Amino acid sequence: MERDILEEYHNAQNHLGFHRVYYQIRASYYTRGLAKRLTQYIFHCLKCLSHQTSLEQERRLGIL
Repeated sequence: MERDILEEYHNAQNHLGFHRVYYQIRASYYTRGLAKRLTQYIFHCLKCLSHQTSLEQERRLGIL
């Protein structure tokens, strides 16, 4: 169920960034560890990864 919520808020709304999705979910639901799970979900989102530049990807992976 939680994954469905993450998908709905992130994917259905044109792959919004962490903060926008986080505050929208938090306004409607309470779940422990939401920030951590949302971060992981967005980090592994293939569509988001494909739209990032190589510099942004290196920052996310901690290379820079």
